[in-house]
Amino acid sequence: GFDEREIVSLLGKHNIGKIDSEFIQKRLSDFKGTRQPDPTISPDFITKMKMSCQDNNKTTTQPSLSMATLEMTESAVGML
Repeated sequence: GFDEREIVSLLGKHNIGKIDSEFIQKRLSDFKGTRQPDPTISPDFITKMKMSCQDNNKTTTQPSLSMATLEMTESAVGML
């Protein structure tokens, strides 16, 4: 079997570099209530992310695990 470190590595490997639009949407269009993008993000990246998140809070750039799925997965391997 796998030890705890190997299991975490295997589970995490599938999510590296993925993000849901909902987690970045405010930074793309209304950072801290300014109605402007986050000035620390590259304008090119903002443009690309806006295109990926066209449907605002409904579209994700990549499929992701929900918290319920994550908890069930971790529970199943005895990590909770």
